[in-house]
Amino acid sequence: MAQPAGIANVAALDRLKQQKAWNWYDWANSAFYTTVLSVLYGPYLSSVAGNAAGCTAAEDPCNRLVHVAGIPMSVGSLPLYVTSFATFISAFVLPIVGAIADRSSRKKWHMAGYAWAGALSASLMFFVEGTNWQLGVISVLLASVLAGCSLVSYYAILVDISTEDERDRVSSRGWAWGYLGGGLLLVINLVMVQKPDLFGFDTGMAVRASLASAAIWWAVFTIIPVIRLRNYEPRNVLEEKGGLLQRSFGQLFATLKEVRALPQTMTFLLAYLFFNDGIQTVIYAASKYGQEQL
Repeated sequence: MAQPAGIANVAALDRLKQQKAWNWYDWANSAFYTTVLSVLYGPYLSSVAGNAAGCTAAEDPCNRLVHVAGIPMSVGSLPLYVTSFATFISAFVLPIVGAIADRSSRKKWHMAGYAWAGALSASLMFFVEGTNWQLGVISVLLASVLAGCSLVSYYAILVDISTEDERDRVSSRGWAWGYLGGGLLLVINLVMVQKPDLFGFDTGMAVRASLASAAIWWAVFTIIPVIRLRNYEPRNVLEEKGGLLQRSFGQLFATLKEVRALPQTMTFLLAYLFFNDGIQTVIYAASKYGQEQL
């Protein structure tokens, strides 16, 4: 029997309301990716690490070394090593987070928990000054991994709030909101850094305040989807015994077994890992390259 048109319209309007709430998280987290990872973090961490390594104004760029867990690294390359290591960790952590999110009926709280923990980690960049580069490494490493975890839970929600033919449109709109939100804060931050006197800051304080503003933006705007989104029961999950964590690992291992029988899928996933790492490296290196070469 066909569903009455009025009921169908109500369901579509309800999904649209949930989708609009969902878009706000892209607006929230993109500030971290634009202001912190893409623009300010790399040059600033290199500068602080350079202070610790004894770089002088005449050494531009400075190629002196700092040591991370006993491994020598150029101060200019340090931010790239940090973001690459975060990507490496994420490759192992995010599939597990995704399997857990798929089986959870509290996806929005997973997203929010990772988001607020990530924002707290990112806020530690405000206290990075002088020669205290180690705190900057810890801050962005944790924030990057937690941001990835939050996005896995965020994308898991999309299945609950949209039909299959709506997902491309909803996802694209989320990306657009992300670029708008992240771009808006970045413009404000660039004004702060280029014209610090307007805000009563010196340049170092302007950078630190901008980094902190991205963390605050991320945390505050995450409140909107948390309030407006509903939680849904998990859908189309494999039957596994045990608790949530045990069932999640069971589903992950079952998926990996299936992927082994799909060589094209495995090739795509491996290719995407390297492709994504390359794209992220270009994005993270752009500000450092622009500062030193252009």
